[in-house]
Amino acid sequence: MQQNTAARIGANLHDLIGNPSTPLIMGKQAAFAEQVVAVKEAFTAKQAALSAGREFCRLAINLLRPFLGNEWNTAWKAAGFDKPSLALPRQPAALLTALRAYFSANPAHENAIAGISAEAAEAKANALDAAILAVATAKAERLARKKARDVALEGLRQRLVGLRAELDQILSDADGRWYEFGFNRPNDGAQPAPVENVEVTAVAEGTLLVNWSASTRARNYRVTWSAEANSENAVDVGLFADTQCVLSALPSHVPITVSVSARNASGETKATQVTD
Repeated sequence: MQQNTAARIGANLHDLIGNPSTPLIMGKQAAFAEQVVAVKEAFTAKQAALSAGREFCRLAINLLRPFLGNEWNTAWKAAGFDKPSLALPRQPAALLTALRAYFSANPAHENAIAGISAEAAEAKANALDAAILAVATAKAERLARKKARDVALEGLRQRLVGLRAELDQILSDADGRWYEFGFNRPNDGAQPAPVENVEVTAVAEGTLLVNWSASTRARNYRVTWSAEANSENAVDVGLFADTQCVLSALPSHVPITVSVSARNASGETKATQVTD
């Protein structure tokens, strides 16, 4: 190899999956996977902060009912309930800020034992803000690491594409050394398509002309025949590169079943049969 050497392929590979000789330096794939976990953890922490904030608001509402009333009224606006409802909001950040201001202005309405105070409201609000920011930061880092991973993956892919192109100039399609590089040989492609449009025409007593359509990827075709009453003992006529052959010396007045299959280096198709 002149261009795609072991050292260059190794550099691309280690960039993607890491180098065993430097285990403390992660490859791009592992770094991305690590950040995927970090995003999940940040989201879990955010949900915990939301739940804690909502619970604080629920307790605060119950604590303030003796002061502001059991039902919503204009007095509740001072505590952050501008709408005619005391329903607990799904996103409590704004309400936490309003309750902090309310308890700061009305310290006699705080309940230190229950943990309902201006200081506690500010702590819950700050924790929720930090958790929301952590999720956004983790997602941005995940996007950056995914981009780096994709670049490393494409670099390795291009290196292997280059290696295969270089091997094409050195090895024959049937050379077994393709396997040593981790590739299938070029002539190890997919099997051919099944044979179609098999036609049998009687041209003389005991003689049949067999025609069929060319099969994709076929190298040659196997033709066999059998008397219908003795189909288990088919006669192998041989292999044909063309798409026709002549069968002769066939038994007379007996139905003949002709089978044609397509072949290449990867295998042989199921035979297509026609009975004349």
